[in-house]
Amino acid sequence: MERIEPVPTEAPAPDAIAPPSEPLAFLRPSALLRSPLPEPWRTLAVLGLLLCGFWMIYFHMGLSMEERGTLRNNTFFHSDIGRVISDMTRSDANHGRTIVHPLFVLLTYPVGAGLTAVFGSPMRVAVAFNSFIGGVTVALTCLFFLACRVSLRRAVLGALLLGFSSSHLYFGSAPETYIFSCLSIILLVMGLAGKPRGWRWYLPAGFFSFSMLVTNLAFVVITYATAVPWDSWWKVARRVALLAAGVVVITMVLALVQRAIWPSCQVFFERSRVVESESRFTSDHHNLAKVLEREGALLRYVFVYDFFAPTTYVEKTSTGKPTLHIHSNSLSHITLAGRAAIGLWFALLLGALWRTAKSPALRKPLFIGLILCVAYNFFLHTLYGDDLFLYSCNTCFLVVAWMILCVSDGNTPRLAKIIDLMLLLLVSAEVLNNFHFVKALALMR
Repeated sequence: MERIEPVPTEAPAPDAIAPPSEPLAFLRPSALLRSPLPEPWRTLAVLGLLLCGFWMIYFHMGLSMEERGTLRNNTFFHSDIGRVISDMTRSDANHGRTIVHPLFVLLTYPVGAGLTAVFGSPMRVAVAFNSFIGGVTVALTCLFFLACRVSLRRAVLGALLLGFSSSHLYFGSAPETYIFSCLSIILLVMGLAGKPRGWRWYLPAGFFSFSMLVTNLAFVVITYATAVPWDSWWKVARRVALLAAGVVVITMVLALVQRAIWPSCQVFFERSRVVESESRFTSDHHNLAKVLEREGALLRYVFVYDFFAPTTYVEKTSTGKPTLHIHSNSLSHITLAGRAAIGLWFALLLGALWRTAKSPALRKPLFIGLILCVAYNFFLHTLYGDDLFLYSCNTCFLVVAWMILCVSDGNTPRLAKIIDLMLLLLVSAEVLNNFHFVKALALMR
């Protein structure tokens, strides 16, 4: 009998990003890796270590701040730490900020109050809950890269880059709404990994994102619009409008339920109250010079300060309470390790830009969605927000995801190793730089 020789096939590029053949294929542990390992449990072990490791880091930092008595409103970057702790754990608190965080109380209070009843300390429960969500975001970032067929090593390095960023170190440890919003943004973008998903994914993910922050509705619209097939403008517009309407209507109904349970809650659809509440946070954009100044500040925060913290200083309010701020007027306030990190970071960003311009593979829905989400965040915070460290950090995951995926497309083995080495050096320099930031948060100096 004649022997039939197998036809050789071309091996994929070491870092190629290829969509899975089945919509849910990435959920199988063996399918998570570009080159599946003999022991699929290794992937789950890495994800578990990331989750638990960062949970413990953020929790320890939060406890350090709690011991110093600094977990209160407006101590760090004008963030509402005390209000968020009360929203999570106290039924009798004033829950008025649900006007912009529509269902934050309804979705977090049952967990926070239940744990408080068991452990007795509302502040420590809020720190534990918040830091756990921080650990989840880091692990999900790694999972997202694996679902995009990035190698396990680079997926871990990308997750570490996000987890050790100054934004994540702070917002993962101090109870705030940002880390919940970040989780929702990751879930939205995961809908674009591999074969984009439909409304069954985006309705619950969009509901969760919008319920954390009203301005996240734009992220829902952008990611879903890039996920659906563009066979005609009218069909796309109709599907996106229906999904957005569904998200808003469900949130409206539950917001009324929330106010019936906690009368101090405000509803997000009372326009006059929203304008009255949020107009104090709008920026000065009445002339071109002010807009350009604002854009320059946004660029520094989004691409530098949100990842590599400059030195800090303490200022006292009119009541004598200390508040912590960063030196944001110049990059000279960043340590030597931080400057080395910035150099590596900008080199990788430039490489990502070049790859985006050259590779047609990077013009797919996932990359378009990431770029549009970043652009929206720039537009929003050109007009809105006082302390940019508080408001511009929603872009951290988006920028890291875009960079990692761009530099992971079609590399040779040698170039792949060079990129991984650069990422390792970047994360190491980031940790060295932000160690001073962690000490400043813990010791209030």
